[in-house]
Amino acid sequence: MREVVPGAKRMPEAVESAGPSRSLTRLPGLPEDEEQIAHFAAIVASSDDAIVSKTLDGVIRSWNEGAERIFGYSADEIVGQPITTIIPLELGDEERMILGKIRSGERIEHYETERVAKDGRRIPVSLSVSPIRNEQGQVVGASKIARDISERRLADALDVQNQRLMWAEAQGLSILNECSSSLWSCTSFDEGMQCILDTMIRLMRADMGNVQLRDGPVLRIAAQRGFDQEFLEFFHEVEETDECACGRAWRNRRATIIADVETDQAYAPFRETARRAGFRAVVSTPLMGRNQEVLGVVSVQFRDAHEPADSDLRRMELCASNASHFLQRFRMEQQLRDSDRRKDEFLAMLAHELRNPLAPICSGVQLLTLKQADAGMRERTIGMLQRQSSHLVRLVDDLLDVSRIGRGKIELRKEPLDLATVLSRAVETSRPLIESAGHRIAMDLPSTSIKVEADNIRLTQIFVNLLNNAAKYTPRGGNIAVAVELHESQVDVSVTDDGIGIAPDMLEHVFEMFTQVDQSLEKAQGGLGIGLSLVQALVALHGGTVQAFSEGAGRGSRFVVRLPVAAIARG
Repeated sequence: MREVVPGAKRMPEAVESAGPSRSLTRLPGLPEDEEQIAHFAAIVASSDDAIVSKTLDGVIRSWNEGAERIFGYSADEIVGQPITTIIPLELGDEERMILGKIRSGERIEHYETERVAKDGRRIPVSLSVSPIRNEQGQVVGASKIARDISERRLADALDVQNQRLMWAEAQGLSILNECSSSLWSCTSFDEGMQCILDTMIRLMRADMGNVQLRDGPVLRIAAQRGFDQEFLEFFHEVEETDECACGRAWRNRRATIIADVETDQAYAPFRETARRAGFRAVVSTPLMGRNQEVLGVVSVQFRDAHEPADSDLRRMELCASNASHFLQRFRMEQQLRDSDRRKDEFLAMLAHELRNPLAPICSGVQLLTLKQADAGMRERTIGMLQRQSSHLVRLVDDLLDVSRIGRGKIELRKEPLDLATVLSRAVETSRPLIESAGHRIAMDLPSTSIKVEADNIRLTQIFVNLLNNAAKYTPRGGNIAVAVELHESQVDVSVTDDGIGIAPDMLEHVFEMFTQVDQSLEKAQGGLGIGLSLVQALVALHGGTVQAFSEGAGRGSRFVVRLPVAAIARG
């Protein structure tokens, strides 16, 4: 049975029973013309929007197919039911407000709210509600158009999200740009490390962090923020095999995320330290140099469990790249500064060393011109001139050798040589310097004859330089020892002294050009700081290696030359 709003005119039967319009009832004020009515009914039926009419008591009187598509109720299910069927309970006051305005004849345009579908889904809608009047102009109901704005809301949300992402990216790029500018103006290494760490903490919105740099087989903390001495001592040295975040980042050469240290089983050995330090999550990323070399690791920590977004990790990677470039640039600049300093020291040492023999040579020449110089004085003067000239020649020869090696111009004349004979000749050459300093020298040579394929002059020069070096840097009355140890196809020759020794930080530099353990001119014992560099180059030309060992300053030195053996003659 059809329901008709009281006081309304009856719709023509053909229109009322038409399929698309079967749920429509005739409302007051509609035109009588059947063609217009049919046209209006078709518009209502085909609309994508929900077009609904209701009484002033909120009872649904009509329900088009658009409403069925949006809310899920068919007309048979919903017509005659209260409109509150599709209104959330907490929005009941909203519906009363709307009906109040309709009763007063007001129209409501594009009011955004939510309605509930049959399956319980919340649907955002935009409502336009108009009063329905009878022939006397009285408001007898309401016509409502509800448009589903889910897609628009989603688009708006995505737009807001995109705007937030764009803002975050812009802010991140600004922070990175600020970091890059700061790094270029840093005047010290520590300042640069702290700049890198502060930038990383800002980018990741972390609570604390640290930078660890690689020092041989371990990582050491170079900068930190937010940690106490206990933490710093616990992570004083981290190895590549450690299961902490920085150890994993070093080992795997990629960012490592520990979202919750309490649930990460491998992190168990470090968990108590993390609790006392006050962090729950940690992200570590390696600082990569050339050829995939790990220069260090930057770690940031969070007080709560945390897993960073992909965008955060991208920005962290960019910051790590900036940090790696700074590290490599600073080290290169430091090497250049050290090279310049060594060259300056070398020039000063060269002037000092050249003046030493030139001064007595000049004095000797003047003595020889004196008429009152007797035969004895002349003989002593000539001897002195010969010694000083020989010293001057050795200095110049060393300089020439450095130049020749640098240009690859040294040619070795190799032949089978008895190693013991070469060492004896080297000792005899250095003996005047050794004895003048009151040193004692001991030789431990094997009973077997060991043959090496070598250049006689250059191999002797290697051991003379090492013996002279030991004599120069051993206090008067010291001990020097030469020993030979055979290892199958190789032989080790060691020159050991109990002199001033070598500091640990100098061990890796002693073979560099222009390097001296004691660089003060007042304590210089002669030489230009190129002797050990020549030794290393000449040993390499013979297919061997040379290493320096020392337990520290004041504890003596040991230099070991390893050469390939040509033949062994059993005695």
